[in-house]
Amino acid sequence: MKTFPAKILLFGEYSILEGSMALAIPYPSFSGFLKIDDTPSGKLINESGILLQGFCNFLKQKHTHFPFLDIYRFEDDIKKGLIFLSNIPQGYGLGSSGALTAAVYDHYKSQEIALTVTDLRLRLALMESFFHGTSSGLDPLVSYTGQPVMIGSEGNAVLTVGNQWQNLLKKSNAFLVDSKIVGKTEGFVGWFKEQMKFKNYAAEIHQRYTPAVNQAIESLTNGNIDDFLEAAKMVSRLQIKLLKPMIPTIFQPLFESGLSTNEYTLKLCGSGGGGYMLGFLNKQITRYWQTKEFPSDPIFLLSGDGQKN
Repeated sequence: MKTFPAKILLFGEYSILEGSMALAIPYPSFSGFLKIDDTPSGKLINESGILLQGFCNFLKQKHTHFPFLDIYRFEDDIKKGLIFLSNIPQGYGLGSSGALTAAVYDHYKSQEIALTVTDLRLRLALMESFFHGTSSGLDPLVSYTGQPVMIGSEGNAVLTVGNQWQNLLKKSNAFLVDSKIVGKTEGFVGWFKEQMKFKNYAAEIHQRYTPAVNQAIESLTNGNIDDFLEAAKMVSRLQIKLLKPMIPTIFQPLFESGLSTNEYTLKLCGSGGGGYMLGFLNKQITRYWQTKEFPSDPIFLLSGDGQKN
């Protein structure tokens, strides 16, 4: 059974909606897959069927936009007991809807034609808009391909970004911290769009936040650890200033503490409001989770010195 992994958005929260670069990687510790269960039972199974039926209805209503899908075969399989089994936590910024979108596209695409990565992203974005009202297509693209995806400043998607990012994430001891709160993407995207109507806010996003995001991604893919950590700190600082409602209250002083001590850096990992925060250690220390300053133990993305196993 083909599985579709979760994703981690390393950089690009909200700025991608305004044309910045973005970088996301697959996170196969969480994944999902489609299967037909002709004896469905239980609340989780029923909820999956209802979600799939709603998704199918959306695709049918806008069928002229999806000539590349066999929507009626999809609907027929739902009647037979099609479900999406997944351990990807919803509302955690890990791309649960992206994995579902990728699975449906993979199973029910009716055209086997060569597509550019950017064209594939646009197809998947249109499909995933059912869940959030709007979509960059990045989440389902990462899940569908199972590869890191970088969105360039011109909006072009690139599947391979070398292995420098892996080495640098290891050196910086990149980790996730669970807020134990479920976030809601839709409300925050709407809030951000409203804020962008204000000239000063839009200027901060375009002139400060977007360049910091782009610098972090460029440094990460080039393997420059010092430039990367500086750019990551700037992203963290500007997220506190410009995207504070997206940062769970319990994490706001932790963001500030990391910046003031220069010992670690925290940032959003996805749309925010809850779920995971992404962090980097600027020093090889583990004081934070040993003293329970964070709400949960870290989950390190890659092995490295100072990692807690």
